[in-house]
Amino acid sequence: MGNVMASSGVLPESVIDPLRAVLPRAVLRNATRIGEGSGSVAYLVPDQSGDWAVRIPRAEADWAIPALEREARLLPALAKY
Repeated sequence: MGNVMASSGVLPESVIDPLRAVLPRAVLRNATRIGEGSGSVAYLVPDQSGDWAVRIPRAEADWAIPALEREARLLPALAKY
């Protein structure tokens, strides 16, 4: 399928199909790289229902996946704030 070019970055090919599955209205070709850390790279992904900030773990940072899973469990508790 190839890489999807973003205006200031490229979404990794490995995340295109999973993103399309959960964000079918997202305009992946317009994703923008907005930041990075030691464990992940963040992209702003435009969507008709509202933009998404998507963090993708770095391949070399296998420790990042459990950290992101912990964060995902915390988010519902913060939703009301």
